[in-house]
Amino acid sequence: MASRVQKSNVLHNASAHCLLLRNIIDRKQIRHLRTQAGMTQEELAGKLNVTRQALSNWERDINEPDLNIKGR
Repeated sequence: MASRVQKSNVLHNASAHCLLLRNIIDRKQIRHLRTQAGMTQEELAGKLNVTRQALSNWERDINEPDLNIKGR
């Protein structure tokens, strides 16, 4: 499991996450990068300022991320 420092280095702020999602829409890529960073859906959703359910829906290809979300 990745340490907090590793998590921070891989996905360090909400703005970076939004840019990442703008370039990576494929649900498998979102899940792969999240798990590679050792993050839970809850952790990544918190950094993106979205619900865990929204992130889960993206990963399951139920809907796509809103590309207009902004880090707060």
